[in-house]
Amino acid sequence: ALLALKARICHYSNGTYKAEAKAAAQEIYDTFYKEKAWVGFTPVENINATSSSRYFKISDDVLFGAYYKNLATEYDSELIGNDNTVKYPLAGIDNLFLSDVSGNYDDLRYDKLILSTNALNKAYYTGKYSVSSESYVEAVENPMIPLFRFSEVCQILAEIEAQDGNFTEAVAYLTEVRNARGAFRNISVSDYNQFMDELILE
Repeated sequence: ALLALKARICHYSNGTYKAEAKAAAQEIYDTFYKEKAWVGFTPVENINATSSSRYFKISDDVLFGAYYKNLATEYDSELIGNDNTVKYPLAGIDNLFLSDVSGNYDDLRYDKLILSTNALNKAYYTGKYSVSSESYVEAVENPMIPLFRFSEVCQILAEIEAQDGNFTEAVAYLTEVRNARGAFRNISVSDYNQFMDELILE
């Protein structure tokens, strides 16, 4: 968690501490992910937002976070109005989650974690903060506020590689995150701006 925080802080230094950011993120990736397997991604088959799901917040890759006991119940009570309208809708879903070459939206965050109302004017909202009665979710995930995920470590490494002109390596890190979320649209970039467009989408 401390290495991740160091990587984030150094990465926000406009390049002043880029080497330190990369070193901290690389240590997490090489030692604690590849070598020791202490951190990683939530298994694809466990990403869901049904009432019996254990991984509302794809929490296996949360390196650190905050907790608020009543988060889920208070959010749930505020989210949906009596007329089935959503008070905090998500916009631009179709643009955010681009389809693959066959036209399929295979990203599990789109397919499993974003819910919609049954109202005439359909509204999308996140299912990550919905209340669950499953014992693990109720105790661990309902009150969780993720602050840093392992996926951000990969994204930091990807952006640094892109800044250095290493687009093959940059795309490899970003693709690893995307594949862990079930998103298999091929990414191809030839310059930094193209890469950043993909990173922002992610």
